[in-house]
Amino acid sequence: MSTAVDMEEIITELENITLQCVSRLNIISYEDLQQFLLNREQLIFRVTRMVVKEDHRELYKDRIASILKYDESILIKMNSFKASAAEEIAKMSSARKQKHAYESHYQESYFFDKKK
Repeated sequence: MSTAVDMEEIITELENITLQCVSRLNIISYEDLQQFLLNREQLIFRVTRMVVKEDHRELYKDRIASILKYDESILIKMNSFKASAAEEIAKMSSARKQKHAYESHYQESYFFDKKK
């Protein structure tokens, strides 16, 4: 199989997975976004290892640019997940501090029952 055909397949696959991801961006889960990024990384790695003639590069330049225009939207979603995770970590840290503060003051407490 020639490099041009390989490149065509990879670019087409990049376009497909990118459009699928972007179309679901408002409902995509963290795991699905992570899987998309892993798939994309593998495809890009394959492209970077190819030796492509200059005239072939020009053929794919516009298609790659159209794929890259979605990066900002994807990055915004990634930052949204990052902010949510940071918020949850802050809540857990706060709860842990409160628990520790409570436990440090009442290490040896006794309860007495009174009969009525």
